[in-house]
Parts: sequence; C-alpha cells; structure tokens
Amino acid sequence: MKKGLAILSSAILSCALFANAAFAASEMESTMKDMKKSYKAAAADSDTTALAKNLKAFRTAVEKAKTTKLPSKYDKKTFDEGITKLLAGLDNVDKLVAANKVPEAKAELDKLRSLMKEYHKKLKV
Repeated sequence: MKKGLAILSSAILSCALFANAAFAASEMESTMKDMKKSYKAAAADSDTTALAKNLKAFRTAVEKAKTTKLPSKYDKKTFDEGITKLLAGLDNVDKLVAANKVPEAKAELDKLRSLMKEYHKKLKV
C-alpha cells in the first residue's frame, strides 16, 4: 500500500511539474506573440498618435515578458539583459515620438528589431 501511494505521489508530482513547465512556455509564447504583433504595428505606423499607441502596447508586452516565468531551457541572466536593453531603447523611441520625430523614432525602432534578433540568437529561440 505504501509503495503504491509513493508511486501515485510521484506520478502526480511529475504531472504537476510538467504542467507548470508547459504553462510557463505557453504564457511566454503568448507574451512574445503580443510583442511581435505590437512591434509590427508600430513599425508600420507613420502617424504619431498611432505610433505612440502601438509603442505603448509593445512596452506593455515587454514588461509582461519581464515578469513572466521563463521556461527553464533559457538563460535567465541573458533574457533579463536583453529585456533591460529593449526597455532602455524603447525609452529613447518614446522620447522621439513625444518630440514628434517620427522618422528618427522609426530608425530607433529598427535598432530594437536588431536587438531582439541578437537576443533571440543568444537564447537560441
């Protein structure tokens, strides 16, 4: 009886750990899709108001990614470093948009795309 209970407990624990890992991956995947969608929308904008709106959505997604549980297969230090650089770059883009410097803001936004590609490569995403 004790042996059967131990096996059952192990099975339940394994399922819980697997479910937790799957949820973390699913949540991060959803957040990354939100980032991609809002980035693309911002990159396509030429109007200051629309650009500001989509940049806000992009920032919200980046900040959510920062607090979302990272799947264990990724290096947390590298991830955090990339997110910190992304948010700093986004601060620069926001300042340019606030100054109504759309072409300059879009150039900085392109730099953020390069930064995202760099960290995706580092994290092997």
